[in-house]
This record gives sequence, C-alpha cells and structure tokens, in this order.
Amino acid sequence: MTRRWAFLLMFSLMLALSATWLQAAEGNKLAVVNARLIDGTGAPPIEQSTVLIQDGHILAVGAAADVQVPGDASLFDAKGRTVVPGLIDAHYHMNYPNTREQPFVLDESLCSFRASYHLRRHLLGGITTILD
Repeated sequence: MTRRWAFLLMFSLMLALSATWLQAAEGNKLAVVNARLIDGTGAPPIEQSTVLIQDGHILAVGAAADVQVPGDASLFDAKGRTVVPGLIDAHYHMNYPNTREQPFVLDESLCSFRASYHLRRHLLGGITTILD
C-alpha cells in the first residue's frame, strides 16, 4: 500500500510541476519576453531576450529584435528575471537523515513527501536534473 501512495504522490508532483508547460505542450505557442538570457556558451548575457516555445520545444532564442513573435503566441513578460539552461546537481542526497534516529522512522511515504519538497526547491532554483 505504501508503494502505491508513493507512486501516486510522485505522479501528482510531476503533473503539478509540468502545469506551467501544458500551455506550450498542447500546440500553443508561448513567448517568454524581456528576460536576461544567459545561454551557457560564455557569451555575454542578452538583456532583452525572447524565447519562443511550441509543443514543449524551444523554437527560437535570442535578442528581442532577432526573434519574431507570432501573433497567436501567448506572452509571458519575464522582466527582471533571468533565463538559463537547466542546471544539474550531480551529487545530492534527497532523503539523507537529519538525525541519527531518523533512518529508523522514515518509511516510503515520508521519503516521498520529503523528496517532493526538495525537488520543488531545486526546480524553482533552476536545477532540472538531480543525481541522487
């Protein structure tokens, strides 16, 4: 029974985290505009950028003047925010015990709740991949 609840919890978490991308995944176009863009190549940041997304895929990225936004695209104004490629945390212990006694009281359902908390914090910080 606890494995089933753990699975349902993790499945629900994945749905909740992907909710912001559903609009782009359903064939609609989403344009993230006015963000600072760091592309990870070592080039200087682009202060006024546009990222065009359709069907869950990035179609175009660049300076606002270089990326044409289609008229049917939904706009997300990201002024004051920074867009970066997904970051990787290659060494993380999601359910590492805080105290010596904790390994004896953690079960699968508690581990799932704890993991969902840590995964959300990482995702909000731009980390899209974790190796546990």
